[in-house]
Amino acid sequence: MPPLRKYLNLNRIEFDQDISGGMCPFLKESCRQFDPSKVQSDLDAQAAVILVLEQKVTETASLHVAAKKSLQGLEASETRLGAKRVQQGRDIVKYVADFNSAVPTDVILAYDRLIVWEPKLAAAARIPAVPSAPVQSGQVVLLQTNLEQFKSTTDARWKDAVTEIAIRLKISDQDKTARQADQSSLDHFSFQATALQKETASLLKNAEAKTGEAKRLD
Repeated sequence: MPPLRKYLNLNRIEFDQDISGGMCPFLKESCRQFDPSKVQSDLDAQAAVILVLEQKVTETASLHVAAKKSLQGLEASETRLGAKRVQQGRDIVKYVADFNSAVPTDVILAYDRLIVWEPKLAAAARIPAVPSAPVQSGQVVLLQTNLEQFKSTTDARWKDAVTEIAIRLKISDQDKTARQADQSSLDHFSFQATALQKETASLLKNAEAKTGEAKRLD
């Protein structure tokens, strides 16, 4: 039998007496674990801790409910935001397609031919190139700014072109009017020349007739 067990068996009565009297059977002094005031103090301390924990549980529960509501709101916002991202992506694709077709090639070619006709006109503005796909939302702002600048420049150049065309058309009309006047004068002179030619022929014919008549009279 182990020494401690043997010791306990031999001194069981003494142990019971010591414990009943609040004595430590080993240290032979008053046992703190069986001190009523100490026990009560420990219980009060534990009760205070439990009260604090219960208050924290209540506060934490309310915080948990609030956090759960916030999470639900955030999840709903994320769902709406996801839908908006999808729609934004579609809008960007459509915007890029519209951007690329903003100035048809035929228009640029027509203006280039106009420059050949009137070299004083400035060269046609060229629409800026679209960045490599995929185009981000931040790049759309820059594209729109470039497009507005392109539109402003193009409008100014077309106004210059319209003015120059009007001037050239006016000159052309003046030249046409002058040519028509010249043609009218030429027609008038031609008519007069024809009439004079006929009159001359008639006079020559009369002169020949009179000459023949004079010869017969001789």
